[in-house]
Amino acid sequence: EINKGRVGMPLDKLATIARDTVEFLASLTRDLGLEEQAHAWLARLYKAMAQQSPKEATTLLERAAGQYKEAYELDPDSTASMELAELYIALERPREAKELLQRVIDAKPGNADPYVLLAHIQDAGKQPQAVEELLLHALDVDPMSREAMQALASFYQEKEQCDKAIPLLEKM
Repeated sequence: EINKGRVGMPLDKLATIARDTVEFLASLTRDLGLEEQAHAWLARLYKAMAQQSPKEATTLLERAAGQYKEAYELDPDSTASMELAELYIALERPREAKELLQRVIDAKPGNADPYVLLAHIQDAGKQPQAVEELLLHALDVDPMSREAMQALASFYQEKEQCDKAIPLLEKM
């Protein structure tokens, strides 16, 4: 029997206080303009927990994706979009990752990172030309993108085109 002998606070009062506290904190984060940051923080926490609990990793990563999605919807210009795309890839949801990355590209065509992630999603064995084009475009967008240079150099190394990989590695 719960609360036998009526010791301590009744559970219904405790539940009410907990709910009111959560509502207050949610209201406070909205009023301070921190809601997007709170979702992103929670998502990072779920990702860290997933690394510690392999058995629950998928569930925790799904929760992280949900939090990043909330953060992205609150602020499409935030880094949450890239984090969410990476999680979609890790969760083997490439279609959703591609759709999100295309929205990011449409919103910010001068950012090389979404092109690099799109290249990672493409199957290099089946579509090597598409992968190379995406990575070259990433470098056109941002010639100093270390991620794009590294990804393209790795691509060329896998294709045994070291003559193309070496200049990229030398630039880094």
